[in-house]
Amino acid sequence: NFTLKTQETLQHAQQLAFDLGNQSIETGHILKALLTDNEDVVDYLLKKNNVNVPFLSAKLDEQLEKYPKVSGEGGQVLSRDANNTLLRASSSLKDFKDEFVSVEHLLLAILGGNYDSAKLLHDVRLVPHDLTRDAIVAELRQLKSAALFDGFRGSPALDVGAAADIVMAVGRLLAADSAI
Repeated sequence: NFTLKTQETLQHAQQLAFDLGNQSIETGHILKALLTDNEDVVDYLLKKNNVNVPFLSAKLDEQLEKYPKVSGEGGQVLSRDANNTLLRASSSLKDFKDEFVSVEHLLLAILGGNYDSAKLLHDVRLVPHDLTRDAIVAELRQLKSAALFDGFRGSPALDVGAAADIVMAVGRLLAADSAI
């Protein structure tokens, strides 16, 4: 049992696969449909988890372009990973005491998988390229080992600003080169 929004999302994922010439509907198609069809809910959930949504969308577009293409007439089939995503989403209904699979269930099911789109979701959450230096310093100060920045057992204080600069540089490098 799927909500109307979930049904629309799955139809959009099928249309995406068709438009891109892909025979299989992959989890990447479902994730892209989630991002474009359900901006309110999915966008909110992703941003609450520090995901850079425009960056995710761009990386997802790159991923979709890499899927195998076929020519000629033929219908799309659900890939094994996409089918497992739907099964995982359906099985989560008991945990949430819900009757229908919602877009939130789909997103959680993708996150719980071990496929490219799940890895992408995890990876973009870790890319701090859009954070300010002050925000990174604040995050570094939240670490359990933050006391080391102020000196520990007689050692000199460390430059937390320099550490933030390194984090920013690594973030820019990761954003610039998708092969890393």
